[in-house]
Amino acid sequence: MLERNAFSKMGVSGFAMQIEQETALGAYAPLMLEHVPAGIALFDAHELRLLAANSRYQDLLEPQWQHGHALGRRLIEFLPRAAYTEIAALFQKVLETGVSSRLEGYATPACMNGTRYWDYSLEPIAEQGQVRYVLLTVTEIIMQLQAQKIAKQAKTALAQAQQELELEQQRHEHEETILLSVRSIVEPQAFAQALLRAIDTCFSPHLLALYSTRSEQGKLSLLAFHTPENWLQATPVLPALLVGTSGGSLLQAMQQRTPLIKRTSQERETGQKESREKDTLLALPEIACVVYLPLWRAQGAQCEGVLVAGFATEEELDALVVPTLSACVPHLTEALAETWMHAALADERQRLRTVLDQLPEGVILVEAQSGKVSYANPAAAGLLGYALPHLVGAPLNQSAMMSPYRFPPAHQQSAFRWNFALIHALWGKIIVNEEIVVSRPDGSEIVVLSSAAPIRTSHGLITEAVMVFHDITAKKQLEQQKNEFFVVANHELRTPLTAILGYAELLQLQFPEGADAMQRSAINRIAEECEHLIHLIHELLDVSRLEHARLELKKQYLDLLAPLSQVVITQAQTTSMHRLHLTLEELEPVDSLMGWFDLLRIEQVIRNLLSNAMKYSPSGSEIEVGVRPRRDAQGREQEVMIWVKDQGMGINALDMPHIFECFYRAATFDRTSISGFGIGLYLTRQLVQAHGGRIWAESTRGQGSTFYIVLPLGKIP
Repeated sequence: MLERNAFSKMGVSGFAMQIEQETALGAYAPLMLEHVPAGIALFDAHELRLLAANSRYQDLLEPQWQHGHALGRRLIEFLPRAAYTEIAALFQKVLETGVSSRLEGYATPACMNGTRYWDYSLEPIAEQGQVRYVLLTVTEIIMQLQAQKIAKQAKTALAQAQQELELEQQRHEHEETILLSVRSIVEPQAFAQALLRAIDTCFSPHLLALYSTRSEQGKLSLLAFHTPENWLQATPVLPALLVGTSGGSLLQAMQQRTPLIKRTSQERETGQKESREKDTLLALPEIACVVYLPLWRAQGAQCEGVLVAGFATEEELDALVVPTLSACVPHLTEALAETWMHAALADERQRLRTVLDQLPEGVILVEAQSGKVSYANPAAAGLLGYALPHLVGAPLNQSAMMSPYRFPPAHQQSAFRWNFALIHALWGKIIVNEEIVVSRPDGSEIVVLSSAAPIRTSHGLITEAVMVFHDITAKKQLEQQKNEFFVVANHELRTPLTAILGYAELLQLQFPEGADAMQRSAINRIAEECEHLIHLIHELLDVSRLEHARLELKKQYLDLLAPLSQVVITQAQTTSMHRLHLTLEELEPVDSLMGWFDLLRIEQVIRNLLSNAMKYSPSGSEIEVGVRPRRDAQGREQEVMIWVKDQGMGINALDMPHIFECFYRAATFDRTSISGFGIGLYLTRQLVQAHGGRIWAESTRGQGSTFYIVLPLGKIP
């Protein structure tokens, strides 16, 4: 309570004069009171009559009471009734108790210059122990209220942000749980089961199902489902219902490509009415809503299926469940597609393994990183003499595989172990038809024909090596017997044939003129057949030498044209059944074709081709031998092409790929009327290739054949 020493009936100016007498600042007191932000007014305690007030207070009043018109008036006169009751009660309280009082956040009526908010403070002023005056201070608190409102809004926003942050954290945790659950699974069924279990852990739905589009019919089919055991027992029709569901909401979700939510309430999120019976899963007990999430791949060209989740309540459905599952869908879709790809690869691998397991040839795969056998078929284990479980997983350098090695016999070309072929392949080398002697653990040996090659990724990295091989021991033994026969035939047949031919030639010389024609013809026939047999023996020996790489060429740098022409002339003179002629293209008879040749072998090639042409051509037909050089851009002769063209029966298209094989004779020919063993063309090709040349044939059945030879020319052998 304040003693009266300030405001009086003289008002603010009188109060200021009193301050002026007590302080040097008194001259500024009225100015100070007028510029304080609060409204100040002095009332007498008896009638609540306004004795003094600064402008700030008067501005709070209605317009007709401003500018001093309220001075001397009672509070009830100038204060609106809507405000008077509460303010007067506050004055009464101060007068009765003699204690100051406050009214915070009071809103003035709209009639008082609009609704505004104030803090009212009443301080009693006493004289001689009695309250004579009441000092009213009014402070506008709109800024404070605005600040409080902003603070409240900020607090609310902060709480919402905190709630959203916690919700986002929950979503991330659930996403991580779901995605980690399927990260390393490559089998579709296991993927689906793990996914549904993870979703159940996060959200505890009543029903989970995953439908796939990868069925054989190309329709949606149930891949897996998950539900609480007690609910499954209470809903025995659920499995059949899920299996039978393939359209309706599933197709609708696929078509709209976004999550589809079906609720028991008749309102969808779009606001459209929908009956509960339209969704079969909503008809199940305790299901309040069902979420359908289509699993479209990123490119949008393939839908892998639909994820279905049924819940007993819609709580957190829109805020947590749907956003979380929607965020997982792109990753789950790609992961599910990869499981199908792995499954397809596994099926293909199993089919391939089944095929390889049935092959009579041995097949071995070795990993590049570990050097261990990753696969071997039963044939490989049998050929190598190992039990299949001991072979698979064994490293190539295992001691059991490095058994004491015996060099192969002289007739075999290879001299390294079978595992060396795979080691070479791991280093990038390709081995084709290599003969290898396999020393087996039981001490036996077999000869195998093997091919090995590296297996590379699309970037060229070697990941594995494969070897395919089969047993040729019986074939090699047969070849050995054949070679021994050739040696015996050469020795046992050539000696008597030489003697017979010698005596036949001697008899030809001793026949007088006019001798018996029949006897002379017989002697000539004996000589011709002896020469034919001796030629055949030479060819057989050449075949044997070729097969064992013992056929040596005696090349010399010489002209090919002159001796080739002489062979044609000689052959033309010795046959009366066919007409032979030589065709020179871009050449003159005096020209030369210089190169490195074994002249005897080249002559043998030409004679073989001419003999073959005469053998399969009708009597009286023409046989052409042609020669044409091939030149480079500068006109230098690089190669020579030789061809032998006949007008014979031609070669069947089925026989064409095999005519240069040893001992091959076309099945379309009458073998009884045409002699031969099928070794002439084989020798011809081998001799041409030994000179670095090429040979091929062109033929049409019934229109003759043309054999082409291309040989290199030049000083470099």
